Amino acid sequence: MTRYALARPTAEDGLQYVAAAYGPSGSGVVFTPMRIDAGTYVTIEKAVSVCRALHGNHYPDLVKAKKKMSRWD
Repeated sequence: MTRYALARPTAEDGLQYVAAAYGPSGSGVVFTPMRIDAGTYVTIEKAVSVCRALHGNHYPDLVKAKKKMSRWD
């Protein structure tokens, strides 16, 4: 099954993926170089919707990344 993730380019690492973060001080968004930790979406429409929402919250450097993966790659 094709899944979609959001990522941003980096000069040193190539890509960093968007992942959800949960903690005692609150929830949020973090970037990770680990593809396995990325949040994924079943439809491109949902990925675009999340990307637009993040753009509106000061994450302008996101790009859409299409990938096929299993959560256990």
